[in-house]
Parts: sequence; structure tokens; C-alpha cells
Amino acid sequence: MALLKNELQRLQADYQKCEDERLKEYIREDIKLIENAINMRVSEAKSKV
Repeated sequence: MALLKNELQRLQADYQKCEDERLKEYIREDIKLIENAINMRVSEAKSKV
């Protein structure tokens, strides 16, 4: 989970620095995928409790 959060932070920083709109779109898609993965893991953890 920590690795996902670290990668998310790195991508968000890259997104802020990026000037190429096409590349920003790819980064945004990656951010959404990682956020979804984090949310799924949180939901699974809550359902097990």
C-alpha cells in the first residue's frame, strides 16, 4: 500500500511539472488507476473487519 501511495505522489508531482498535454493525459490516467487500486484495497480491508 505504501508503494502505491508513493507512486501516486510521484505521478502527481510529475503531472504538476509536465507541460505536454498528451503526456499529462497519460499521467492522469495512471493516477486514476492507482487511486482506484488504493480505494479497492481500503474497501477490502474494511469488509474483512
